[in-house]
Amino acid sequence: MTRPVIGYLHERCLPTYRLRTELEALGQVRFVAPTPDELADIDILYLFAGFFFDRKLLTTAPRVVATIEIGTAIHCDVAAATDLGIVVFHNPGANAQAVAEHTIGLTLALSNGIMSSDRRMHTHEFQLAARRTWGIQLKGRTMGLIGFGNVARQVARIAKDGLDMRIQVWCRHPDEVEAAGYEAVELEELLKGADVVSVHLALNPDTHGLLDRAKLSLMKPEALFVNTARAEILDMDALAKLLADGQLAAAALDTWPNHEPDYSSPLFELDNVVLTEANAGLTAEAAENMENAVIDAVQATIRRTHPQLATVANPHAWPPRALHR
Repeated sequence: MTRPVIGYLHERCLPTYRLRTELEALGQVRFVAPTPDELADIDILYLFAGFFFDRKLLTTAPRVVATIEIGTAIHCDVAAATDLGIVVFHNPGANAQAVAEHTIGLTLALSNGIMSSDRRMHTHEFQLAARRTWGIQLKGRTMGLIGFGNVARQVARIAKDGLDMRIQVWCRHPDEVEAAGYEAVELEELLKGADVVSVHLALNPDTHGLLDRAKLSLMKPEALFVNTARAEILDMDALAKLLADGQLAAAALDTWPNHEPDYSSPLFELDNVVLTEANAGLTAEAAENMENAVIDAVQATIRRTHPQLATVANPHAWPPRALHR
């Protein structure tokens, strides 16, 4: 059996010893930069957020027969990959429950002032029943979901069934929202009316910068904003200004552009901001789901048998081309 050269682009592609060991048993595993010279002899490309493979870059990797994503998002031009005979694997839903639970956790942290209260306790500022410690109840309030993929659907279920919240959704397929029993609305209506706005979009040319200053300014001053999607979808500076000026009550963010936190950002100085370490989708269960799907995709590529766990994003490119010998 041909042993492929498996190229990965970021250390987070191999989060566990088990995944690295399994992949090394299937092929030669190599860290590569997204350049023509380093891609020239790669057979399977393991993608990661922060790099987007457009048509031009894909053509510089003539041996690549498949790309694999660890999660739902796809970081290559699928149409170009199909034209070039490259199968695109991804793993929608592999960590959806984990991200949904993190989203709800951030929402509760904001609505109940959990993080700010914790900070005050650590600095010995305890004041029993002081007004600044009061939270808000989420029951009966409106959760506005931007996007309606696997994560958003789980968030909607938890928020509606567990917290008795009203759910509004903006996405490209409003019929799917209504079929699921939720209210489909336009983006501007959602931003103006929701008590909690939670973002669940994949990053692509259509969503990059979607939530700009004008759109973020539509939110009411008492609203809470939660983002567990890619940071490039929104204007972080505009968000910081709204929060600092009291035009937005609070925000929770799990990601930064290019996965690099900007410690000079005023977001780090604001008491009404909760920040986490891009770990929304990282639980032991989610990691195992993603690992299994990645291994399955590599095995399917080598054997040219249909995957059992991973999803083929471009069925017209299946089966994969034979590996270079």
